[in-house]
Amino acid sequence: MFVYACGSLPLIHALRAAFAEEGYDMPSSGARDDSDSDGSRSDKGEHENAPSEGQERPEEACDTPPEARGDDAGVRVCSGVEGVGVGEEENSSASSASSSGALLRHCWYADDSSALGNLHGILVWFRALRRIGASYGYHPEAAKCFLIVKPELEQIARELFEPEGMQIVTGKRFLGGYVGDEEGTAAFLCEKVEGWVHGVRALTSAARNFSHTAHAAMTRSLQMELDYVFRVVLTDESALSPLHEAIAKKLLPALLGGPVTPSEVDLMLLPARFGGTGIRDHLDRAAAAYPASRAGTKVVSKSIQGKAPFHPGDHRATIRHALTQSRQQQDIDHKAKREAALPHIDRQPHRVLSRSAEYKTSGWLTTLCEKRPVRTFPVLS
Repeated sequence: MFVYACGSLPLIHALRAAFAEEGYDMPSSGARDDSDSDGSRSDKGEHENAPSEGQERPEEACDTPPEARGDDAGVRVCSGVEGVGVGEEENSSASSASSSGALLRHCWYADDSSALGNLHGILVWFRALRRIGASYGYHPEAAKCFLIVKPELEQIARELFEPEGMQIVTGKRFLGGYVGDEEGTAAFLCEKVEGWVHGVRALTSAARNFSHTAHAAMTRSLQMELDYVFRVVLTDESALSPLHEAIAKKLLPALLGGPVTPSEVDLMLLPARFGGTGIRDHLDRAAAAYPASRAGTKVVSKSIQGKAPFHPGDHRATIRHALTQSRQQQDIDHKAKREAALPHIDRQPHRVLSRSAEYKTSGWLTTLCEKRPVRTFPVLS
């Protein structure tokens, strides 16, 4: 599937968008995702031994109630289909199952499979996957599979899928993000923020004696984890306020060796090229990352939803345009924040920060620590 080449972001955005869309139904032309055109690991040879379309249509599908077949069934996401005995032939098994005539879009990511469509389509696909997969050594474990449905369709879904042993939920983690209801998304973010705050406190303790090491761990590790979540889940300021407070009141004073004023916090949470430490203001980053991520992956997301064909050239051009627009806007915001904070800084630090931005002297902050001890100095000294 082209998701191998494009990463997990478009798949998460596609499922979230489809789940939120009223009356969404998969088009009949989207019964199969062929990956020959985009250079992913699947090729024609892998499908030569797959069962024919006439062989792979499950007889059980005729028992599906009519209410699960129509356009009013909305959107269901079957994610996290896990199995054992995964090998190179699993992709041909999955493609055969997805071509069984169901109104369905189907993607693999590593050994996890996901399908997007109406209840009837997912039921046909899952039964075919269980039956056909056995001949390729792939055995889906229904107890580890989740069917994500809208709350108003939960009862119908239970009647259809509980005999299969699948878990019925209204929201679930998916590839590092979250697909489902708003309450579940809020709980997911709350749990994530608690873990990040714990990590910031651990780095604060380390920063008292190993400031450069703590800074590198923050900017090269923890910050990257935050950035991924910001790209796939829409966050708000209230959810991230504990994280911002931990960085401003704990981590920065430990890194700089003393108290930090609010204006200094605004300056320190800028990129190094603007005289900051490279630790981002996550309130600003969260507001910019999600729209940019959706804009950059919209070509793939629409293709996954069956709304448009996938063209790699259009995808690359869309990504470049979205990233350029986002970076330009962030640079404008960073410059404005810097100019607003500088007048409130004391004379000596003001001179240091001005020279740092003008002559690009903060580049050492972007280097990783060496094995031998490195002497470091507070930024404001």
